[in-house]
Amino acid sequence: MVLNLLDKAIGLQTPLVRKNIARARQRNPEATPAEVIGTLEKMYVSALASTGAAVGGAAAAPGVGTGIALALSAGEALSSLELSALYVLSVAEVHGVPLDEIERRRILVLGILLGESSSKAIGRVAERTGQH
Repeated sequence: MVLNLLDKAIGLQTPLVRKNIARARQRNPEATPAEVIGTLEKMYVSALASTGAAVGGAAAAPGVGTGIALALSAGEALSSLELSALYVLSVAEVHGVPLDEIERRRILVLGILLGESSSKAIGRVAERTGQH
């Protein structure tokens, strides 16, 4: 189930990676990769904060029931996953990592999101995917 959500997030964000990088380069077309990544990071943090504030404000509004607040929180979690996948894949693209294979994108996103525990998850994915 988690891999299905991850695949959905990766699939939704993959076409947006180049647009995201282009947006990061808008103000400074001659930016170095490090500067582009810094801009991508600011965009990512800003988007996460905006999403969190919007959901928190809506959930705290008078008259909003627990069910709606939980649904908003679940939506925020999926949105955060999608934003994180976009950020990870954008940074990989800036570094010249080919993103044409779904397995490579999955491993990149899992590796970053799971941190130290990613080695076990990546091992399981690698067992399924063979050469990747």
